[in-house]
Formats: sequence, C-alpha cells, structure tokens
Amino acid sequence: MNYELEFLSTKLNESIEYYKEKVLGIHMFGINYASFIKKYKFTPLQIVKCAGVSDSFATEVSKGVKLSEYVSVKQNIDLYNLNIIGIHMELKNSALSDEHPHVCIGWSMLGDLSNIKTKDDLNELYAKISPNDSPQRRCAGVGQIWIFLNYLP
Repeated sequence: MNYELEFLSTKLNESIEYYKEKVLGIHMFGINYASFIKKYKFTPLQIVKCAGVSDSFATEVSKGVKLSEYVSVKQNIDLYNLNIIGIHMELKNSALSDEHPHVCIGWSMLGDLSNIKTKDDLNELYAKISPNDSPQRRCAGVGQIWIFLNYLP
C-alpha cells in the first residue's frame, strides 16, 4: 500500500472524528491537505476508499480541496493535551550529539523503536501502551509513526 495514501486516509478519519459534523470534517481535511493531495496526485475517491468511508464523500473531499484556494485555517491548539508541541534547540544537546543523535516526535511512552521491523509490531506495541485508544486513534498514531520511521529522511 502507498504510505502517502495511508497517511492521508488516517488524516481524513481523524478530521471526521474531530468535527461534530462529518461533512465539515471532510471539507476541513480537503482544505488542510490540498497541497499534499495535489503533490502526490491522489484522487478523492482513492483517499475515501483507503479511509474506509463512503465513496460518496469523495465529492466532499474535492470541495475541500477547491476551497483551499480561497481560505486558510487558523489552528487552535490545546497545549495541555499533546505529547510534544515542538522542539526548539538553541544549544547543542544530547539530541544533536555526534555520538548518539536522536529525534523526538511524541509518543514517548512507546520507548525506543529501533527494533520495530513491521507495522504489525508497531501496532501491537501501541495497543499495549494505549489500550483505551479508539481503533481510529491507534491507526492514526501507528500510521504517522510508521511514516516517520520508514519514509522521512
């Protein structure tokens, strides 16, 4: 499966879950990820099929992508409900160490992921650490972590 498509489908499901009105969530997804959708040349139908939602929502994704040309989204972030907001390093520290460099992306409760070889292994670990997360939330987290581990430079 194409991991960029999986990433988009995860983001679509997160957006649907976040907004109380499903269609609004789909439009917001289209607005927020329009450039990514265009860059990888995915069709709205490919995205909704991968996300497991009704094919009829492809039209709504398309509307959101078109809206992105005319609107921008102001994000309101609840700083207390995130694992990591960002990392701002002004001085060289252990993350930038020549001997043991590392990167922090959140989900610190998962620990060292250098031995994770398959997405199933990651999913199993995530389920053990966060057993109360919904299947959609776990899928979203695993998808994002997997992309970070395997596809980012």
